[in-house]
Amino acid sequence: MNNSFIPKQLFQRFLRYWFYLPIASVLGVVVGLILHEFIPPIFEAQAKFLITIDYTRTGYLSDIQEDQAMRGVGSLIGSDFILQKTIDHANQVNEVITLAEIKEKSKLERGEFEWYIRIRDENPVRASKLVNLWADQAIQVLDEASLHALKAEVLFNYLDSMELCLQRVTLGVDCIPSCEFKDSNQILGEIKKVGQEAYQEKEASRGLMPALSVDLVQRSAPPTKPVVFAKNTFVLAGAIIGWILMLVLLSILNPNRRLRKK
Repeated sequence: MNNSFIPKQLFQRFLRYWFYLPIASVLGVVVGLILHEFIPPIFEAQAKFLITIDYTRTGYLSDIQEDQAMRGVGSLIGSDFILQKTIDHANQVNEVITLAEIKEKSKLERGEFEWYIRIRDENPVRASKLVNLWADQAIQVLDEASLHALKAEVLFNYLDSMELCLQRVTLGVDCIPSCEFKDSNQILGEIKKVGQEAYQEKEASRGLMPALSVDLVQRSAPPTKPVVFAKNTFVLAGAIIGWILMLVLLSILNPNRRLRKK
């Protein structure tokens, strides 16, 4: 059939008109550069958190337990609660942003014992300001949660001592150290009151370990170099598109004409 596609014939035509390849490439590159001028560069700002664990208090921790502790910190940093606090403070300094927008522009990444907040934006100053606002809100919440975790630990240790007191009073076990409460009803009342406080502090700790500490070790300065400029991508894409268009033109121009055999 005259309109059938013949790869061999297309290849022969390509070899015959090979000198169009550099022209198509140059034209594609020029078009790519022109299009690139309409694409603004993207800048990335970053803040870094360092997590440490006091193993003298926790004892040996498995890799799974360490991973759970790290993921707990990351979940809190990236929570909607902290993001909303960031948005509220951003709006107060005329950096209006929505929850959907900050999630689209941001990325939370984990190192070995680090967490990184990254935000990309066309404006480097805005990217830096948003990262620092987020980092400030996150470290404030983390510090408060750590304090509640420590209080919860103290209260739970106190509850353990109250249980020993109860055993001494009710069972008359002399080997258990004495306590200030001599009546079981007083001890039970104390256990109930302290237990409520302990679980309130535990809830306010947001799941953080009392032996874990988080420090904001790196704030962001406005980035000076874009991370996404894409000039090379546009140039390469333009050259490839130029080649493809040349092949298309060769395949459709004079399709019924047969190449003469030499």
